Amino acid sequence: MTDASSLISDLQAHWSTLHDLDRAQAVKSIHHLGVSLYRLALLLNCSPSLLSQLLQAAQAPIEDCLLSRLGVLSTAALVRRAKAVGTRPTPRSHEEAAYEMERTAREDSQAILLWLADERVAVADLVQVIEKARTIVSMAERVGRIGQDSLDGFLFTNENVRFFWPAELELGNAHVLSGHALRLAAWAFLGISDAQVRRRAFELALDLLAGDSVAMRGMVRNMSEPPQQYRQRTG
Repeated sequence: MTDASSLISDLQAHWSTLHDLDRAQAVKSIHHLGVSLYRLALLLNCSPSLLSQLLQAAQAPIEDCLLSRLGVLSTAALVRRAKAVGTRPTPRSHEEAAYEMERTAREDSQAILLWLADERVAVADLVQVIEKARTIVSMAERVGRIGQDSLDGFLFTNENVRFFWPAELELGNAHVLSGHALRLAAWAFLGISDAQVRRRAFELALDLLAGDSVAMRGMVRNMSEPPQQYRQRTG
């Protein structure tokens, strides 16, 4: 079982260098081990309301979390986005935490499939793209945290999104990522802060493609529609 004391010490040591989403993930892990937000706030020399705000921000949609890491959205804006889609109470037991993790992973697996549909990935390539992306993410996880300095190379254009992968991955300094698998990996790694949820989301996405013909038909249908960013809002 993970020792809460070691996690708290690690969070105290790195607090000032962490992005708010990484702070939120650490706070959630410690809180799941039975440490109250009030006690944790005392140890971190901050307010319990700040920790609650971080936990709320982490529930924002993946795309918004990615924009936050790129400096486009503030933490306060993430909280507003999270509230707009509906935030969930913090689990109080291990059983609740496990249930919440599985539920979140299922939502994120659907988001992965929607991302692939918006990217017009050929149906025949879906499994291979997810598998490759999962391998790349595993490499990133072995490297450890991505510091904010590593995000300076991310570049948005009007036509597409190009990613410069962190140099720590030894893929070449300022190496431009090309291909769906590499961009999916970057999108998932930076947009889904919880590593366990992220791994499970990849698994569930593959399970859907392997065993659910309804999901496959949905992918084909989505690929015949305009990309999500060009769809008009209804209702």
